[in-house]
Amino acid sequence: FFSTMLSFTLLLSLLVCALAQDPSGKLDGVVDLTVQNFYEHVGESNHVLIEFYAPWCGWCKKLVPTWTDLGKLVSTTDTNVKIAKFDATQADSSEIKTAFGVRGFPTIVLVKAGTKAPLKFTGTRSVDGFVDFIKQKTGVNVQSGSTEATEEPASEPSASTAAAAPGTVVSLNPSNFDSIVLDSTKDVFVKFFAPWCGHCVRMAPAWEELAKSQSKVVIAELDASQHSEVGSRFGVRGFPTLKFFSKSDKSGNIVYKGQRDLASFKAFVDQQVN
Repeated sequence: FFSTMLSFTLLLSLLVCALAQDPSGKLDGVVDLTVQNFYEHVGESNHVLIEFYAPWCGWCKKLVPTWTDLGKLVSTTDTNVKIAKFDATQADSSEIKTAFGVRGFPTIVLVKAGTKAPLKFTGTRSVDGFVDFIKQKTGVNVQSGSTEATEEPASEPSASTAAAAPGTVVSLNPSNFDSIVLDSTKDVFVKFFAPWCGHCVRMAPAWEELAKSQSKVVIAELDASQHSEVGSRFGVRGFPTLKFFSKSDKSGNIVYKGQRDLASFKAFVDQQVN
């Protein structure tokens, strides 16, 4: 009898623990975003810190207690800051994921009130780390409820202007592709990718580091699974496909076939521009 009770208690404890680590579950003080309600909450009168997660992601599960504590903290103070989460595996979410630069899990971004420009969080995933990030970017102290002046710009560079901002991976779409990539005054290195592509996800950090290291070459990316018509124009048949569009050659025939690491990318870029 005691053995049975012990087994039942252990099983119950494991079940409670599993539910507590489920990022798709209801979390106190955290807004659940869907494809349908996303823009009802984001880009309006509130600053929103969003976790883009996948239910199966181990790091997302580990973040659940911290995200819950953060949600509880923010919900108890009178500010225009909201904590939210978005299941990035839900149907029809590719457009939102592309717009907010989601290439892995968890991706955490802050969207300031009145904008739709994501400010990516890259710090320590702790309550204090998130509180400091919110304060730095918005001037809002979610612990005290006070607001201070901030020198942060109102928004991040848009895709149409980001080509002029060194250190930024430019997000391309059918509307801005030609004006950026086919500009004869710019050398542009483009990654044609798909969000579900494992190789694309793994090379994403190196691509971002490459952008930070370049002041004269535009480092860009296009979700060619969503914008297949653009990829088709340049013979993209697999992911990732990397093409260099130099100032003098906009054919898309300069294809990168080397290792997908920062050193190899930098060597290739140097070879093309020099």
